Amino acid sequence: MKWSLTFDRLPSKATIGGVVYDVAFGYRTMMAAEIEMFRQDISDEQKMLNALNLFYVRNIPPDLDAAVDYMLWFHRGGEPARKGGGSKRRTARRGYCF
Repeated sequence: MKWSLTFDRLPSKATIGGVVYDVAFGYRTMMAAEIEMFRQDISDEQKMLNALNLFYVRNIPPDLDAAVDYMLWFHRGGEPARKGGGSKRRTARRGYCF
């Protein structure tokens, strides 16, 4: 399901494995999660766990793959992940702009 940042309320909950989790959907949370990805002093695994802790308000679902998939789906504005590694280059849509 795709949603519009302009007209729709942002999802505040995620259902993963039949359990409902609160998510922090504000742009500050998403910016902080992105900043985690650029840290050089921790492992890639720790970067992702830090981002998940921010997004899932310190209640990360046990199915980490599904938790990451939902967080990335949310970050893309409800758009599904691009399948395959096609050679066509796609211009990414900005989630926010200052």
